[in-house]
Amino acid sequence: MPSDLFLWKKPRGGQDDIAFLRLIRDGDLFDEIDGMLFVRASPWWNEEGTLIDLTREVLYQNHPQKAESIIRSGVGYIAFGNLYIMLDTIARAAGEAGPENFDSETLYRTLQSYSMTIDGIELASFNATKRFATNYYGIYRADGAQEDVFRIDPEWYPQVMEP
Repeated sequence: MPSDLFLWKKPRGGQDDIAFLRLIRDGDLFDEIDGMLFVRASPWWNEEGTLIDLTREVLYQNHPQKAESIIRSGVGYIAFGNLYIMLDTIARAAGEAGPENFDSETLYRTLQSYSMTIDGIELASFNATKRFATNYYGIYRADGAQEDVFRIDPEWYPQVMEP
């Protein structure tokens, strides 16, 4: 495939682009994204940490024969982190009001002061004006020779809310 027709031009990338790793691998196109940077809101498969370790554990428990293939596919199963946040907010709301009194208003009130800290980083929060969870991002680079994505800096960078 000619480089000028390739959708994932260097040097930009994000959650959406990295979702197509299986197609990139199957098309033998990793050299086309070699060096491409990605901004991610969750750890990558080759890292360690509470949330990614739990994601791997759940994946291997539920899909032991397909786990490696799923991991090589990209970010699909890493969305588990978003599911974890969603379920945590529901559990907190139900815990505050009682399961029998849980409703959308209870969830809304809980989200007004919701925060989730994992591995010492407040990765997710909501409040009266912040209506999305993400607080921090990691920077990653595609490595064509290893056909994988690696964090280039161990730091998490904060979401800038105002100029």
